[in-house]
Amino acid sequence: MGGAGAVQAFLPVASSPQARAIEELFNTTFVVCGIIFAVVAGLVGYALLKFRGKDGDAPPKQIEGHTRLELAWTIVPLLIVAWIFLLTTRAMNAAYPPANRAPDLTVTAH
Repeated sequence: MGGAGAVQAFLPVASSPQARAIEELFNTTFVVCGIIFAVVAGLVGYALLKFRGKDGDAPPKQIEGHTRLELAWTIVPLLIVAWIFLLTTRAMNAAYPPANRAPDLTVTAH
């Protein structure tokens, strides 16, 4: 998503496969966080302008127990974190692939 060079000003040029994998993870995470920030800031600004109170207004009615809304604001962040976790796992596997050799040390306990 972010791609190489998306925010190149923050990082030095990637000079190894490990650095490229980590840079791609950083760029993607940076873009996702930027989008989330923009959406949240926009919604807060909209709510501040649209729903500000005027002199003499009665206190707003409190809404309790909107199950779909509560599920949405629980599941959406969970899905975002799970997606970033999968991206991180993929980047770590690219940066440090498992060794294809016998272990250096074998321990036998009795």
